[in-house]
Amino acid sequence: MKATIKIFALLLLGALLLNSCSKREDDILAKHKVEFSPVKGGMLTEHVTATVDGKAINSGDEVEEGKDVVFTATILLKNRVLDKWVVAGAEAPAGASETITIKVKGPLKVRAVFKNKTSIL
Repeated sequence: MKATIKIFALLLLGALLLNSCSKREDDILAKHKVEFSPVKGGMLTEHVTATVDGKAINSGDEVEEGKDVVFTATILLKNRVLDKWVVAGAEAPAGASETITIKVKGPLKVRAVFKNKTSIL
């Protein structure tokens, strides 16, 4: 009888340990690297910043799948404009709005391309 109780206790303990160690797929949130450029620093007159849930992130940070990343192009010189966004890992937005939002579905690389303004005399 004591042997049966010990075996049952060990099986129960093993089941509890296995259950506590296993995670459901819903509990595991995939994260993906988000890279963007150019980044602020040095003598750059234009750069890109990014936020998730209103909090700034750095290029190369990992972001949970399904989150929206807001990218903002900042231009400090009046003779420069945003030409386009180049995006790898998601669909690039149409146009050249200075702020874009992209939902993270996998690794993401975003680059802002700037150009000189053309002047009409």
